[in-house]
Amino acid sequence: MSRTKVVRWGKNLVIPVPSDVARAVSLTEGEQLDIEVHGRQMVIRRSATFARADVEAAAEEIIRERRQHPLPTAAIRKLIDVGRRPSR
Repeated sequence: MSRTKVVRWGKNLVIPVPSDVARAVSLTEGEQLDIEVHGRQMVIRRSATFARADVEAAAEEIIRERRQHPLPTAAIRKLIDVGRRPSR
């Protein structure tokens, strides 16, 4: 567990995120976060728009990689057949 201290920045209160926590969750400057209040507790989560952007970026990378390293049709058919087999 990491600990941080709330500080004032202009008219706002700011919660600095320790670098070890930021690295652990791959948090980068400029990301949007959602804050929910539950009684006197708060929950901070990544904004869904950024999560979707991460997924879209990963999909684009997979597509680029596939174009650079295409599989032969026979290999693709075999993968599809394996995926259709009932699990044991």
